[in-house]
Amino acid sequence: GVGGLRRQLRIGRSHKRRPRFFPVGLPARRHHDRAVHVHRRERERLHRRVQASDVPVLVGHTQLFQPAYQRLRQALRETGESVRVVVSEGMSFGPFRAEVPALWDWCPHDVSLCLDLMGCSPSRLQALGGPTDPRGRPEMISLHLTFPGGTAAWIHAGRLSAMKRRALTVMTDRHLYVADDLGPQPLTVAPLDWAGRYAGRGSP
Repeated sequence: GVGGLRRQLRIGRSHKRRPRFFPVGLPARRHHDRAVHVHRRERERLHRRVQASDVPVLVGHTQLFQPAYQRLRQALRETGESVRVVVSEGMSFGPFRAEVPALWDWCPHDVSLCLDLMGCSPSRLQALGGPTDPRGRPEMISLHLTFPGGTAAWIHAGRLSAMKRRALTVMTDRHLYVADDLGPQPLTVAPLDWAGRYAGRGSP
């Protein structure tokens, strides 16, 4: 139910069945995009292994390092535009992993983008999940994050979509930005009059 989904969504909490990718992968010098373990002893053990192996580890998710997202973020910094709405979409048909729920397989990427973009934690979270897998866990998830100042972020993610999507839409007072990993153009920017969108002046 929604209560259980909210408990899983607490920022920084790791799913108890998440495989320990880092200790296995370090000797092979591979890049990983899974969350670092939240328990102190596990973090300290990982830190020692990283130092001993001389392998660089980027703490975060791969989507944060995509060139299109980096350009979008830089544009917002340079213009100082206020973000009004964020829509993050990450979905496909599968992969179906019995050991990892769709929430932890897909949503951490979208949540990390929203947190990085806004620079703070949301003041409110609403969640909707379903339909469910054989264990009763949602396979499609919608999250609504409200940030201080009123900015709304919508996340739609999961593994039951006929269309594969990995896109981030950001609406500001003056522009509409779309970073689309699977589109012909990684980043598109269009003018937007947020205040006048209902007066016929807001369409890109």
